[in-house]
Amino acid sequence: MTTDGIDARLETYIEGLVAAVLANPRFAQIDSAKKSQLEEQVRERFSEVILDTLLARLTDEQLIEIDKVKGEMGELEKKIKEYAASFPDLADEFNLKLQIEAEALKQHLPL
Repeated sequence: MTTDGIDARLETYIEGLVAAVLANPRFAQIDSAKKSQLEEQVRERFSEVILDTLLARLTDEQLIEIDKVKGEMGELEKKIKEYAASFPDLADEFNLKLQIEAEALKQHLPL
């Protein structure tokens, strides 16, 4: 599968988690403007979880390589995808950590 296919699957998965979090009865009475704001907060938090999970796996050498290309977004994205692809069980770890975060957000996301 191409990285574009993986990106699309991950995006779809995250959108499903965002919807699951905001389907919690705690959020039933909020207006659409506030709901949109909360959706963005949840997406940002999930992105942080994914990035933190990946960065925790990288070696010092890989982090140095990423630091070298940090100003070049295309090159940075390419390097991150390359490293992410080298961890065969990374998707499972993303899933676990995102599920844990989703459950926490259902209970503790500030309204």
